[in-house]
Amino acid sequence: NGKPEGGFHPEKCLTVEEALRTRTVNPAYASFSENRLGMLKEGYEGDLVILSEDILAKGYDTTRLAWVKANLTVMNGHVTHEDFTDKKKEITFKQ
Repeated sequence: NGKPEGGFHPEKCLTVEEALRTRTVNPAYASFSENRLGMLKEGYEGDLVILSEDILAKGYDTTRLAWVKANLTVMNGHVTHEDFTDKKKEITFKQ
């Protein structure tokens, strides 16, 4: 609901890029696997997700993140989830 102004502990907020790095590159490095995991790169192992919105676009409104949908998920080379319908998720926040 926008309160408190700036959110709780705004000094602890991450950018979208920082949040993605904490789930991709950093775990690969922590497990000494950065030469084969953590990036979409030729020769690397990788699972991937295609999102309904470009969350890395310049000027992206991060307040929309709760409504971003996973359109496609690929794990170990196999499609494990596919949903390209245009239906929007209904999300409500309790006060």
